Amino acid sequence: MVSKIVLALALAVSFPIGALAQAAQFYCTPPGFPGGVSLGTSRIGIGTPYTLTAVIKSGMVSANGAKTDGGVTTSSQARDSQGRTRLDDPVGCSQAGGQPRWVGSVLVNDPVANTFTSWRVGYILPALVAYVKIGSIKQDDPSTAQQELNRMRIVSQASDQDPEAEIHIHRKVEDLGKRTIVGLEASGMRITTTFPAGALNNSSAAGLQINQRPYTEVEERWTSDEYRMILLDIINNEALGTSSYEVTNFTRGDPDPSLFQPPPNFEIKGSNVTQ
Repeated sequence: MVSKIVLALALAVSFPIGALAQAAQFYCTPPGFPGGVSLGTSRIGIGTPYTLTAVIKSGMVSANGAKTDGGVTTSSQARDSQGRTRLDDPVGCSQAGGQPRWVGSVLVNDPVANTFTSWRVGYILPALVAYVKIGSIKQDDPSTAQQELNRMRIVSQASDQDPEAEIHIHRKVEDLGKRTIVGLEASGMRITTTFPAGALNNSSAAGLQINQRPYTEVEERWTSDEYRMILLDIINNEALGTSSYEVTNFTRGDPDPSLFQPPPNFEIKGSNVTQ
């Protein structure tokens, strides 16, 4: 995790002017690394058009066991009535020029034009370039909350009963019922995972004192029943730190069409692309 943060801060020493308009809506505090919540940030919702913004927070545990703030960053998604989707995927937060600046990638999947377009925000290279790949990505419908709950219960039973496993990890899965988040009905579950002593032996965290005893990770996940996307995901890991993904703004309706196009001053690169 630390190496990714360093990489993001090292690359994000300049901010392309053309990308400024695209990222102006984003807020971050260094290092702003998303942490372990990629599931929430990468799951695009199904159904009617929408736009959303989410806040991502993270905290880390140092080698001596001290907890440190990992900063804050934001992510956003959009989907239109023709199936185009956009994901603004954060990597970190730069302090270039003395001001915090969002660092990440914009990913646009367009089944109408049959293209997949991506460009970076906040990096030195490549600057002011959008890459277009012919062929959109077929996105399977995500699981419902009930399907996810059932799947995690199966995973829990399998990990407990695997006789060949070198490390037995115990999972407890709980149904948390329903609640409303940003106006959407959501189903929740809590996953409590208990790791045995020595579970981190083959990782960079092997030297942590907590690796000498069993430790737990508790995840609370809330999924929209209608859109099948995660609205709130909170992970508290005794050894590795905390992270959270929370949708804070959700709007129904078709997004601005310009969201699905690179900034006008960006160079377009890719095979069979006309400008």
